[in-house]
Amino acid sequence: MDINLINDLSQAYEFPTVALYKAFTTIFPAGKVIHLLDRGAAFIAGTGTGNDKNIIASDQVSQSITLNSKGVDTPRMWGAPANGIGDDALIVAAMAGIVDITLDKFYYMKSIIGLPSNTSITGLSLTNSGFIADLPGAADPLGFSSPLFNYSGVATSNILIDNFTVKHSDTTLVKTDLVSTTLVTDITISNIRATAFRHLSISNSSNIKLYNLFRYPIDARFNDGFEDGGAVASIRACSNIRGNNIHGDGVAELIDFGIADDIVLTNISSKAVAGSTNEAIDLGGVQNVVITGFNFVGGKRGILVKLENKIKCDNVRISDGTITEFTEAGITIDSRGRFPDVSLTPEITDVTINNVTCTSTLDNTIGFSVVNSEQTSGSDNIVLSNCKGSATFSPLIIRACTNFIADTCEFTSLAMPIFDIVSFSDAGGGETTVTTSAAHGYSEQIGITISGTTSYNGSLTIVAGSVTATTFRILVAFVANDATGKVTKTALDTINIKNSTVGVAIAEDIKIRDCIIDGSILAGNLAPIRTTGIKRPTFESNKITSNSTNRGIYTVATKAPKVIGNEFFDCLRFIDMFWDDETTLVDTGSLLTEIEVRGNKGKNFVDYGFIIQWSLTPASAYTGAIINDNLFVNDVTTGKGGITFGITDQSLDVVSVNNNVLIAAIPVQNSSRLGPNSTISNTEKV
Repeated sequence: MDINLINDLSQAYEFPTVALYKAFTTIFPAGKVIHLLDRGAAFIAGTGTGNDKNIIASDQVSQSITLNSKGVDTPRMWGAPANGIGDDALIVAAMAGIVDITLDKFYYMKSIIGLPSNTSITGLSLTNSGFIADLPGAADPLGFSSPLFNYSGVATSNILIDNFTVKHSDTTLVKTDLVSTTLVTDITISNIRATAFRHLSISNSSNIKLYNLFRYPIDARFNDGFEDGGAVASIRACSNIRGNNIHGDGVAELIDFGIADDIVLTNISSKAVAGSTNEAIDLGGVQNVVITGFNFVGGKRGILVKLENKIKCDNVRISDGTITEFTEAGITIDSRGRFPDVSLTPEITDVTINNVTCTSTLDNTIGFSVVNSEQTSGSDNIVLSNCKGSATFSPLIIRACTNFIADTCEFTSLAMPIFDIVSFSDAGGGETTVTTSAAHGYSEQIGITISGTTSYNGSLTIVAGSVTATTFRILVAFVANDATGKVTKTALDTINIKNSTVGVAIAEDIKIRDCIIDGSILAGNLAPIRTTGIKRPTFESNKITSNSTNRGIYTVATKAPKVIGNEFFDCLRFIDMFWDDETTLVDTGSLLTEIEVRGNKGKNFVDYGFIIQWSLTPASAYTGAIINDNLFVNDVTTGKGGITFGITDQSLDVVSVNNNVLIAAIPVQNSSRLGPNSTISNTEKV
């Protein structure tokens, strides 16, 4: 024993292990530096109550040594096994709230830990099924009910979790969050790869950075079992959120936002688990959002923008992405959530969607949907530009929206799946049972179309309570077993615009311009564009394709429609304007319909080039239609009018019909029904 070295405060004394220090029988002078090699740390001799962590008491003399902390400690300094096998969680928990902590790849934790401010967790690896089964509080080995890293209850700041992998061989799901935070300022979570129910649950926090997050299902990358579902993150009541390179495979949803502000997401993707009823990105009550560079496959929707807890959405920018094989809609803007407390102002405002493609060949899908599923005042200032929507039910649906613009977009109606009918049988009560050759996936009380039969062709509705995997009933009395035919769901128009179906919210000032609209596969009595009951729509410079059984643009009870500079191909009627209610003829504060049909051209109409008609007798004449500079061509000489007035005599006046070229059997039909102040000039059959 070198007593001089023991007493010399200028030189440190070393012990290979903590056990050897405890067994040492000599007292060191106060302030002596003691190095414990197995801890990789320096301690200072003095007094204090030992805890075998940062204060170690001698077993032989009345003395203890205290860890000489340098500001950021590692669990090894405090006595963690630090061998990648033993559980370091208890040591880390003891450090929490006392010192700043750094974790690296040598630390393995199977239990729940809570960490304080200024915590850095890097290079952590959690492997195998022990991660699930050994967590305290678990009722069974199927999962756990508390997060692994839990920051809650006390405000914390400056948290870093980086380079973190969780993988396990248990065939069941990790059923809670890896990281849960509340009241955190400045948190960075990056480079996480996990097969977990949800990476993150963050609430009431700010300055959040999420980078390089990957969530995997069963896959060769981990070679372990996994029950799909869950999400990458739930972020609620937070602000200043930045996310890049976030990906989920086999997820129910990617990120769920609730009442959040200042969000920027780039380079994100998801592949939904089969049967998911969620959306990849749920934006509830959000403001100031940018989402760019994304690819979403499957799920109910790609992106949902909605109210949450009566909080409006505002200033949302979505760009440069693809959404495919969704089961309901690519992007839905739904101003729902205030009923019965209905606001008088728009609930979702200033949403711009640019260069986004939404395509699904699945049954009954919608490309872009602007709706209000509850009684609200709708949305305002919604813009689609350079987008493509292809879907089987309708590529674009608009309800209860003002100031909507679709500019330089493509909308294409896709065919609904068609099923072969193998038999018809008598169901009694005036009903017939239809049997298909394969499972049809239909639900009760939906519209269907039957064709190719002798007795049952037409548009019908499935009877409530009658659906099985391969059968359903229709309200048609049994005639005979035709034993053949086809059935498909009844689709909607390519673009369908109307007022709210709930409440009184309206659609007005809708503009569709410079778009390609393909409704060539639509069934009868549909249209590439249809409006019902709305105000002041404008359709300008579009290319519109229909078929011989359908209109091109069909406006029903629509106030002040404008159809300008469009090009039509193969329609029953290029433009059909119809009113069945006198109040729908009158725009706000005016008795003018302000109809404008100008500069359009079309080839191959069967019935009419343009027809304006109503099934009513107005109390007085309405004024203000302009029908100028149109070119309508009908190669069928037995057709009807190029321009036709199917109105009550002289109920429409001050109509200008000028400079139209009409290749039709009757250039202008029923012109005598116009009022005396109308003019027709330079309009002829060529």
